[in-house]
Amino acid sequence: MEIRDWLNQIKKGKEKPKKLEFVQDFLPIKSLQNGVIETKDGRYLKILEIEPINFMLRSEEEQINIIASFASWLKISPMHLQFKSITRKADSDKHIALLRQDLESEDNPKCRELSEDYIHLIKDIGNREALTRRFFLIFQYEMVGRNDSEDYGKIYSMLQTAAQNAKAYFMQCGNTIVEPQDADEAAAEILYLYFNRRSCIEEPFSSRMQRVVMDTMAAKHQIIGLDPVPKIRIAHFIAPRGIDFSHTNYVVMDGLYYSFLYIKKDGYPGIVRGGWMSALVNAGEGIDIDVHLRRENRSRTIDKVAQRIRLNRTKLKGLQDTSTDYEELTNSIMAGYYIKNGIANRNEDLFYLSVFITVSAKSYEELMWRKQQMVDLLKSMDIYTSDCRFQQEAAFRSVMPFLQMDPHLEKKSKRNVLTSGAAASYLFTSFEMSDDSGVLLGVNRHNNSLCIVDLFNTKKNKNANLTMCGTSGAGKTFTMQLLALRMRMRGIQCYIVAPLKGMNSNGPATGSAESLSKLPLVPLTASISWKSGTPSHRKWN
Repeated sequence: MEIRDWLNQIKKGKEKPKKLEFVQDFLPIKSLQNGVIETKDGRYLKILEIEPINFMLRSEEEQINIIASFASWLKISPMHLQFKSITRKADSDKHIALLRQDLESEDNPKCRELSEDYIHLIKDIGNREALTRRFFLIFQYEMVGRNDSEDYGKIYSMLQTAAQNAKAYFMQCGNTIVEPQDADEAAAEILYLYFNRRSCIEEPFSSRMQRVVMDTMAAKHQIIGLDPVPKIRIAHFIAPRGIDFSHTNYVVMDGLYYSFLYIKKDGYPGIVRGGWMSALVNAGEGIDIDVHLRRENRSRTIDKVAQRIRLNRTKLKGLQDTSTDYEELTNSIMAGYYIKNGIANRNEDLFYLSVFITVSAKSYEELMWRKQQMVDLLKSMDIYTSDCRFQQEAAFRSVMPFLQMDPHLEKKSKRNVLTSGAAASYLFTSFEMSDDSGVLLGVNRHNNSLCIVDLFNTKKNKNANLTMCGTSGAGKTFTMQLLALRMRMRGIQCYIVAPLKGMNSNGPATGSAESLSKLPLVPLTASISWKSGTPSHRKWN
């Protein structure tokens, strides 16, 4: 009987894992409480959303200070980190909702017509070319000692401490961390956005929650409003409608096509500048970037590096300088001394860096075209990538916001860097000037984001002053007219004080008074009106 049981155990070990029939079972999330995500393998994660800065337009000195502050945080940060950027079509729903609200109280029929055209313009630009980007930091709870208890209070406290440290250091960089009112709802909405890239446009997260609750209560024959809401797994609120892993070079999720690339461990250029990943972040629509950083223990690293140097030097003695392995071993020894010197003398740490690139599109042909464009862009930067062919599920698990990387892909993609090299991968560089309560000025030509400005938002702007510079004929007057006209649509009082062109002390230099009245500024001042009772803090004199 013992031999039979032993054979049965071997047979069970060789059996393939059961095929999952539901997407909810595929997601590794177990619960969500107080903004902390508990995974099925017993890990506790925290997701922070970080507001980016306009890094590439800063001076060289400011860029150096930002990278130095980021490097200082990396020395005290959790051991495992994941930085994630998500690019998608610009979301102007909140801005349009405010415009609709102002339109309901508009009495002037011409202004109503202008407002409708303005809303149509925003929708057209948003659907055609405007993009928005969101940046996230994911880290997990790490036990300090072996005897650390699994007390949830202690876990939550340590994650909050790590979040506060990140907030303090990112403020030195100029970044702010979003602090939502409801941490659970914010974390669930982030996950819903990631897994439902297409559905979230038509069905916001609040609508998804209501639908899931109603369907669950209807399935259990309960009455809404009378019976209590049953307990529902968090996976039901965030799971997509389906995931297809049956293809070799792409994945289909929520009606979109996804494909994955990773930068080879020997595919990085020898020297990079701070913020070099800005080109990847701003590559265009359907490009997401994931950066995994794992910090090694400093004392153990020095011993391992010294041992590797001695081993390579021993191998080098048995080789001739004409051997093909001679230069490779020589470069390895030089790299070992560089790492050892950086750790021992420059107070740096050793990190393992892995970069994954997610390409998404609405069709397979568009996906392949975007993928090739991304490969060519990286090749022009002396960065070489590899395709995750026949490893689509492993790649998808590696880019999910759960700080988990497939071991085989990690082995192929990880590159050892010191703290200075890890800090150069500063990701939060795509600045957007988009206020939901502002007025549209255009599209940012640097990253194709909507430029919606609210001059009266004192949380972002100290005052409502605006300076506009440009050459003759660049469009300064037209921009001011446009700004005043769209502020009028929002119910903001507008006064324009401008001299008539062509006037001097003796009267009109050219033309008659009748012709001067037809100048562009005069009809504008005559056509602009305002509502009574506008709050005084929104006046523009």
